[in-house]
Amino acid sequence: MSQLTQDTLKSLLTYNPETGVFTWLVDRGRGVRAGNIAGGDDGRGYTRIRINTIRYKAHRLAWLYVYGRFPVKHIDHINRNTSDNRIVNLREVDDAQNAQNKKTYCNSKSGVRGVRWHTQFLKWHVRIMVNGKQNSLGLYDSLEEAIIVRKNAEIKLHPYRGDNASSNLQC
Repeated sequence: MSQLTQDTLKSLLTYNPETGVFTWLVDRGRGVRAGNIAGGDDGRGYTRIRINTIRYKAHRLAWLYVYGRFPVKHIDHINRNTSDNRIVNLREVDDAQNAQNKKTYCNSKSGVRGVRWHTQFLKWHVRIMVNGKQNSLGLYDSLEEAIIVRKNAEIKLHPYRGDNASSNLQC
């Protein structure tokens, strides 16, 4: 991704793994002084830090800082709070694992991922993605029953889901 190394990163910033906050070790100009908190919100909830014209996501820098390398694919925020860059809240995942911890879209009629109203059968349809394949878990008369089926399937089939994985809306 970049030629930024752990040594260079540690010469510029300090990282507190218990808070997830980066702090500058050196003056950077334009009012940025040693001791200032590094980075800012990018408008999508992620903290970004500019180092020599490149804007890095703070969670990827945290991984480099602690483990000495950039992640191969994704870093997942376990609790889905993208500004929580504590190392205990971060894990390296592939595409499928990352998708298991996605939020529910705000236009969802059920408010739960994988549960949708089936207009042809007038029932709640439950689905779950496993190994890149969409699997139907059946049709249900009540939303409550459909949610229980979905949550139980997540527990068995989505080990990378966060807490309350079927809830939390993403708009």
